[in-house]
Amino acid sequence: MVTANYTLTKEDYSNYYIQLAWLTPERKKQTIKNYVYKALLYAVLLTIVKLFDTEHVFDFYFFFSVVFVATIFIMPIFQMEEIYTKQVDKLSNNPLNVNLFKDVQISLAETGIFTKTEFSETQYRWASIVKKEEDRDYYFLYLASDQALLLPKRAFRSESEKQQAEKLFGEHISFNAEVGHLVKE
Repeated sequence: MVTANYTLTKEDYSNYYIQLAWLTPERKKQTIKNYVYKALLYAVLLTIVKLFDTEHVFDFYFFFSVVFVATIFIMPIFQMEEIYTKQVDKLSNNPLNVNLFKDVQISLAETGIFTKTEFSETQYRWASIVKKEEDRDYYFLYLASDQALLLPKRAFRSESEKQQAEKLFGEHISFNAEVGHLVKE
């Protein structure tokens, strides 16, 4: 068994939120697709309106209207991290969300994952992990497409503890949860 203690910071929560809302490849792909679809839809609608114009004259006003509308829907794609960062600031500064930043004890054992805070105790069986991702600083253990346990790597007191945790991940998290999201299209 490996036990780690940590307290999430606002930066941790921001990284978690952005990971789940934007950086996950399937989420990013779907978001971009939705924005591009909306831009094209409005451009087509403007074109249809112009075609029913009795004069049928192509003018620069129409052309720039189509470009402007498309830009309105495409530009946010390049500002997503900033948009989500602002949302995180609102969430993390809301007094009703103070429990997000309480001390957490997480235990990884042969039988599953156990979390304990001042207010709750939760047990997850290994089979409940549907996807595992990690970056330089965190493990993201997904319970659903938009819900994950966030485990900061800094929570481990030593490299040995971190290796024990990774060994448990390898033994108990399904191969599909480990790498399936990398090969699915």
